[in-house]
Order: sequence, then C-alpha cells, then structure tokens
Amino acid sequence: MLLSAAHDIITAVPANTGSHHGTKSPVALIVVGIVFVLIGGFQATRPALMFKANAWQFKNKEAWEPSRAGLIGARIAGAIAVVVGVVVLVIGLTKL
Repeated sequence: MLLSAAHDIITAVPANTGSHHGTKSPVALIVVGIVFVLIGGFQATRPALMFKANAWQFKNKEAWEPSRAGLIGARIAGAIAVVVGVVVLVIGLTKL
C-alpha cells in the first residue's frame, strides 16, 4: 500500500527535463522519502497510537485495542517503511 502510494506521488510529478532526462523528479523522491521515514518511524515507535487513530473504522469504536501480534506487525511494517523511505531519500539526494 505504501509503495503504491509512493509510486502514485512520484509519477504525478513531472520528470526533470534537464540532465536527468527520463528520471523522476529528485524533489518528489526526497519528499516521498521524508514522508515514509516520518510515518514509518511513528508507526514503529508508537503502533498503539496508529491503531487508536484508525478506531473510527470499527463498529465498536472503543474496541480498538490491538493484539500483541498486531503491534509486532505494525512495528515491522513501520520499520520497513523507514527503510524504504531512507532508500528513496538517498536516491533523491544523489539525483540532485
């Protein structure tokens, strides 16, 4: 889901027509990388708050308490998002 969102954002920004012809805009890559690092870091460090923020999606809005496996999965997903964000950020910075 995060990767498809990043792809949509990157492809929405026109490619740089300068010396980086045919590549995506480095500014878009940097922005997407920062967003991934911030959201992924928040999810990896505070997964319960992410579940609570999404409590509106449940019938019983008070029953948002995640299981231990849910918290571990959220932390892993957050860590993966941070790694993807750092990679995208580095790629964007090298294309400046």
